[in-house]
Amino acid sequence: MRIRVGDAIAPAFEGVLAEASPTEAAIAEVDLNSRSVLRRIAVVEDPMAMALSTDKSTLFVAMHRSGHVDRTPFEAYDEAEEHDISIVNLADGSAETIRSVGTTINGLLYDEDRLLVA
Repeated sequence: MRIRVGDAIAPAFEGVLAEASPTEAAIAEVDLNSRSVLRRIAVVEDPMAMALSTDKSTLFVAMHRSGHVDRTPFEAYDEAEEHDISIVNLADGSAETIRSVGTTINGLLYDEDRLLVA
């Protein structure tokens, strides 16, 4: 498996890491030992920044170009369908979203019980 430089990667835990796949609006859980994709989980469009909760049960995934519905040279999308952050339950792969956090999200940090957004 090849992971391009510049792809967002969440910290590895127990030999598994999460890699953002902007072209698929998904993350891939990758087993570092076998170098194989364990599963893909649908998340926000254009995923970039990620943060793992302290207990490693939740992965937060932010949309990089939030608030920019004109995605030249790509097709624009409906702003009403835009969500800024996916909250992924790593146990079952389910995800819920937070709609309006900001624009051009470059980083996330989970600290104690707070999610900091840059």
